Amino acid sequence: MANALEKALRDILDSDGFKARMTKATVPPPFPRASAGNGKARFRAAHEPIGLVRDSMLRRMGADDASPVYLADGAAMWLRIIPGSDPGKTWRNRELKQPTMTLVTLPMMQNAGNGFGFSEAEDGCGYCATFQDSQTYAVAYVFNTGEVWITNSALSRVAELFELDEEGFARPMDGCAAFLKLIGCNKPHQWVVGFEGIKGRQLVVRSRTLGQCVS
Repeated sequence: MANALEKALRDILDSDGFKARMTKATVPPPFPRASAGNGKARFRAAHEPIGLVRDSMLRRMGADDASPVYLADGAAMWLRIIPGSDPGKTWRNRELKQPTMTLVTLPMMQNAGNGFGFSEAEDGCGYCATFQDSQTYAVAYVFNTGEVWITNSALSRVAELFELDEEGFARPMDGCAAFLKLIGCNKPHQWVVGFEGIKGRQLVVRSRTLGQCVS
């Protein structure tokens, strides 16, 4: 009887159907990455607003006027931090608003304005550097899925040079990882980083001119 039971269990464990179910159960579902909308640096299509900014004073007075804000065109650097697998949940904008403020202290957000405004849309929210005429040069945006996307297009204001702050470019990765931990989205994470629109510029690293960018 014992031998028969052992054989029956082994047959089940060795069956293709059981192995397939176990594999499906142990492999986490892939993370639903956001799509680039205008080149690789931006998550919105051309002429599509990042989100809406609401005047807090008007809201206290009972009005709810909202203004669209757009990311400036041109050369840009970007950083994306992506959870390694689907966390199985989403976050509401009001849950993300406070912790997302930690991202505005990162070096990638520090050369595009003197202040920040909160912007939100149906797919997430973030903070934009001080903007004029509905245009900003930097945004730190968090999708409701937990993905972080930071884009800085202040490069578009200086056409001849591309100044690379290596340390300042690396530190935001740690800051974004700390943010994800803060909202309960633990490691591992994936990251994507890059520059766009800098071909032909003089590369400057810590005040040293090294030559032209080739891509």
